[in-house]
Amino acid sequence: MSSSWPSTSAESESFFARRRWVLLALVVVPVAVFAYVTSLVVRDASQLWDERVISGIQDEGNSVLRRVMLFITDTGGVGRAVPIAIVLALFLWKRLHRDAVTLVAAAVGAQLITQTFKSLVGRARPPLDIQIGRFPTDPSYPSGHALGSTVLYGFLAVWLWRRGHRIAAVIAGIWAALVSFSRVYLGSHHPTDVMGSLCLGVAWLTTVFLVYDEFVRRKHATRPLEQAAL
Repeated sequence: MSSSWPSTSAESESFFARRRWVLLALVVVPVAVFAYVTSLVVRDASQLWDERVISGIQDEGNSVLRRVMLFITDTGGVGRAVPIAIVLALFLWKRLHRDAVTLVAAAVGAQLITQTFKSLVGRARPPLDIQIGRFPTDPSYPSGHALGSTVLYGFLAVWLWRRGHRIAAVIAGIWAALVSFSRVYLGSHHPTDVMGSLCLGVAWLTTVFLVYDEFVRRKHATRPLEQAAL
């Protein structure tokens, strides 16, 4: 089973290990912020601010911008299946099996996290009079579009960046941010829904990276022992 993330060089394999304190910060801090935002949501302490932000950024008379936002938001919902399928096919074709498994684990985990907190918090969507997109009826917190896009496009951004495709990596990161913005612009989510989702997405994706790095480290640590035994 082969993989190119991290690459087989010692420097690349230790990429995450050498930055573990940064990665831990990307788990602990986002989770703490998520907990704070959740406390505001549960107490309805952010409702007025949320609605003001939505109304402040909307331009209901701009039908072109509305269509653009709808297109962007669709790439963060069911539309995520398309890039996932394409990337998985590419990974399998290139025999990057670990990368494929990591992507699937990240995506499935993001979906489970989303549904769990939606059920626990049970927050209502923004009022219908400030929704200018579609009208979802499931719980609002957290945003599945924002969390899922953070994980998917964030994964692609890191994967591309590590291989020197810097422009493509930046585009992937920007696209994740645009999906999140579109959810607020269309009134489908409160801003705090998106804030909490971004925090969870960053924390979960970082956790996936840490687990992957540890797996690779242990696998390579056992190779000299296996070779010596031979």
